[in-house]
Amino acid sequence: MELKTCRNDKRLITMGSYEVLLRTKIEDFLFHFKWYQRYRNAEILELLKIVVAIIAENNLECFVSGGIAYDALRGKLTRLHKDIDIAFLARHRSAILSAFEKAGFCLDEKSPYYIVGQMKNGGIHVDFFVWRETAVETAEIIYDGVLTRVPSHFFSYGQKVCLNKVPITLCGNEYFKSIAPFIASEKDRSFVLQLDTPSLDCARPRMETVIRKINLKVFEYATIQEG
Repeated sequence: MELKTCRNDKRLITMGSYEVLLRTKIEDFLFHFKWYQRYRNAEILELLKIVVAIIAENNLECFVSGGIAYDALRGKLTRLHKDIDIAFLARHRSAILSAFEKAGFCLDEKSPYYIVGQMKNGGIHVDFFVWRETAVETAEIIYDGVLTRVPSHFFSYGQKVCLNKVPITLCGNEYFKSIAPFIASEKDRSFVLQLDTPSLDCARPRMETVIRKINLKVFEYATIQEG
């Protein structure tokens, strides 16, 4: 019975992988049709309104980042977006995640630095990027096997812009330029590198030994001493 159950579990995992792949291929195909592009743009803007409202109503200290932010700086939507990115310092993590949970988002923690939030009706998701502060006035994040470190004062201010009449508070240009090497879209990366910023040292990749504490939920049992 246990062997049969194990085989069934493996089949479910395999079918789940096929389902994700199939959904991605269907969506990539639909992206070629303008009617689907209009539908998805309307969907992302509606989610953006919800995200902006949650941030404003709860006075959350976080900023919109990622592809939506780059298009907001451009002043228009230039491509389809599959998510909305939010960046913040770890000390604000609890308040931010709590506010989104209360607003109906289901949160899936992928790592201490990265959480995916999705509304219960599905659709486009929100990616939360948590930057941990260090003792030397920097903030860092580990994502996709790479550690990125920036001055923590990058999170002390933002810039207000509008995207299709939706007011948004973005990270500063220094933040965007500092993460340019990790931006997947070549078009977005080129745009970010041209942003106006004060003098900023270029990223110099290097190998570094990183040691992190692992926090785990612990269940500890002990036998009851009789007598």
